[in-house]
Amino acid sequence: FPSHDIRPSGKVYEEWHYKHGITTGKMVRYSSTGQKLYEEIYNYDSENGPALSFYDNGKPRAEENYVMGMLHGPAKYFDKNGKLILEGNYHYGEFFKK
Repeated sequence: FPSHDIRPSGKVYEEWHYKHGITTGKMVRYSSTGQKLYEEIYNYDSENGPALSFYDNGKPRAEENYVMGMLHGPAKYFDKNGKLILEGNYHYGEFFKK
């Protein structure tokens, strides 16, 4: 079932999905201006899959991947202008620079 939190201004703060009371599916978090800040996939209440984060200007901040709540797989990090500044891989939480 979809659900969301609303700011006092009436703008959506978070959107997520529940299945049998457990967070499952896409979770999206927004800034006070409505800009998307985070997008993650949840499975049984923990991050599991691609996770994207963004700066307030809409440019990408990070592209990461989670497995059962732990960073695992390829990762990219960007500056506020969208320029790639760091790339590597996580192996169950430990980062290895490319």
